[in-house]
Parts: sequence; C-alpha cells; structure tokens
Amino acid sequence: MAGKLEAIRTQLVERCHSALLQGLLDELRLRRVLDALEVEHINENQPQRANKCRTMIDTVIKKGDASCNILLQIIIEKDPALSEHLGIPGAL
Repeated sequence: MAGKLEAIRTQLVERCHSALLQGLLDELRLRRVLDALEVEHINENQPQRANKCRTMIDTVIKKGDASCNILLQIIIEKDPALSEHLGIPGAL
C-alpha cells in the first residue's frame, strides 16, 4: 500500500482541502497511526496546507503498509469522490 500512496501523493496534495486534511489527521490519531506529538508537529511546523499534507503522507509511508492502508481507507470514508478520482480501490 505504500506504493499506492506514493503513486497518488502529488494528486492528494493538490486536492486535499484543509477540512479534509484536519479530518485525516484526527482520524489517524484516533486509529493510533500518528501520536499527538506527530499531529502537533505537522500542524505547527508546516504553515501551508500542501506542506502539511506532504508531511502527513510521508510520515504515514515511513510507518509501513498497514499505516498506508489505514490512511487510504480513511480517505475512502471521508471523501468517496476524491478516493474515486485518485483510483483508490473501494475495499482495501
């Protein structure tokens, strides 16, 4: 799944709006993919939305396929239209 996430990284950065990004970060924390310090680091050290999104994706990729799968699943749940546009399969 890391390969899939890397493949859609550029498009996700371009199309991920601020509300979706915050929802993804919240859900990643809730599902224990990211801890509070990682979410805080992303929010405080990256002033631009696109950079926050890049940092989030890169952090999740470093955590391996299971974490990537969780992020892709969250995208499907939070924004089905975006997930379809990005070519994320519906059932991961």
